Amino acid sequence: MNALNKCKEALSQSTYLLQRDCIDSEAEVIVQSAYRFTTGKKLSRLELYSIPNHEFTEEILSHIQSLTKSRACGVPLQHLTGVQSFFEHEYEINSDALIPRPETEILVQEVILNQTNPMLGLELGLGSGIISIELLHHFPQLKMLASELSVKAAELATRNAERILGKGGNQAGRLEIISIAEAYFVLEPFQKILVEKKADLIVSNPPYLAKNDEIEEEVLNHEPHCALFPPTDSANNEDALFFYRKIARQAVALLSFSGMIYLEIPSTRAAQIESLFLKEGWLVEIKKDLSSRERVLIAKRNPRRNYG
Repeated sequence: MNALNKCKEALSQSTYLLQRDCIDSEAEVIVQSAYRFTTGKKLSRLELYSIPNHEFTEEILSHIQSLTKSRACGVPLQHLTGVQSFFEHEYEINSDALIPRPETEILVQEVILNQTNPMLGLELGLGSGIISIELLHHFPQLKMLASELSVKAAELATRNAERILGKGGNQAGRLEIISIAEAYFVLEPFQKILVEKKADLIVSNPPYLAKNDEIEEEVLNHEPHCALFPPTDSANNEDALFFYRKIARQAVALLSFSGMIYLEIPSTRAAQIESLFLKEGWLVEIKKDLSSRERVLIAKRNPRRNYG
């Protein structure tokens, strides 16, 4: 039995993976990752199925076995391989930040489609850096200010920025990370910096889960809770719309007259979030993802509204 088939057999011991019908695809990724980690060489899918068994050394086989065991125990595949493709690049990924989801690519795409020559953007919650970095790559003149609560996530984003955008200050410091001390601070850190300047866009995939939401065990056990759940109040009450409320109220002071807001939203609360922004006077548009679920909220000023 070759290395790939052994990996598939071992993964098949996991009921969770069987239910997700991902044994074959994940076995391929694990074998390719082990080969790359051990030899430093990429193994294409075609090569994966044609490479002779004798080229899989004991070191490679041992690494495959280790990754397979961890995956069967529920460790996310991306945490094992250390990488995830997103939009146009491959990113370093670990447990310090959320694993990039394909749905978030819709958020980036909408910014690119709607913005023309933006100069300054703000991101709330940088994470691994995928959103800001993709925007900086697409718009050469753009500078992004991004807030981040986790020091380790900021370090991860910095490594991704330097690798993708260039060493030595990620292209002359086009990505500036603002460290925040408390999750309750949303746009306040930007207000202290942007005394005279105004931003062309605000973008975020903020924490929006509630404790009683249906959440995959893999996500709950292995991804940072500060990136999943909004902060609770002093009485430990939760508000899944916390970040959306504050952005709807505070964003106008930070944006230029033509500036726009782009937010990833949970489809289950899309109507509530849209209502929040409408009540604050924004013009709102909701975009759906490839599964036809409400995924991105786009907001801009209503020219007939006096925002004070």
